[in-house]
Amino acid sequence: MAVPIFMILSGYVHSLSYKKHEINTLSDAYDLKNTINKIIRYTIPFLIIYIVEVTLASIEQGYLDEPLKLFYFFLQGTRGPGSYYYPILLQFVFLFPLIYFIIKRLDFKGLILCAAINFSYEILKNAYHVEEDCYRLIVFRYIFVIAFGCYLAIGKKQIKKACISDLLRHRRCVYYCLSIHRHNSDIYKVLDRHIVSRLYVRLANRGVSYLKKRHQV
Repeated sequence: MAVPIFMILSGYVHSLSYKKHEINTLSDAYDLKNTINKIIRYTIPFLIIYIVEVTLASIEQGYLDEPLKLFYFFLQGTRGPGSYYYPILLQFVFLFPLIYFIIKRLDFKGLILCAAINFSYEILKNAYHVEEDCYRLIVFRYIFVIAFGCYLAIGKKQIKKACISDLLRHRRCVYYCLSIHRHNSDIYKVLDRHIVSRLYVRLANRGVSYLKKRHQV
């Protein structure tokens, strides 16, 4: 539940940062020095947690005797709920510029496009039976929530208000949508598929209404 919210906030804050620093092209966004600085800034706090986790794990399970397990443990982002946030955040650094410029260029239609990409990824994940340990570490499942945070920061005011109002009216639906990655029970999978589909439908309806109004004008 916490990671999707952090992804919305990350999309929002990074969009404001792009506006503030006048990042207007992909080459600016992928500036090597800034990219490396971001990776270092995210990695240092994680390393502190990682060292503590490895120390505890070595005492309990002897991880220090197996370098491959240490490396795998690092790629997993350690263990426990939300432990995959660091690997997701590293991927976010490289994915966000693309999402930002999609929203900046296409506005609300860009948000719909990102929702469609996210939805397609979920379908492919189920079709190809992607392992849960792999799925949880891939940022593509957060494309929509990142784009939504980005849209809140740079989307057109009148459309943005309507979108927020729509989500507030259906906050229970949004709550369950943000819980899409629960996998402890089959009942949650059924609920998630049903409720997420409702959210996508509502987003699509909002998009159709917006396009109709523009056509009438």
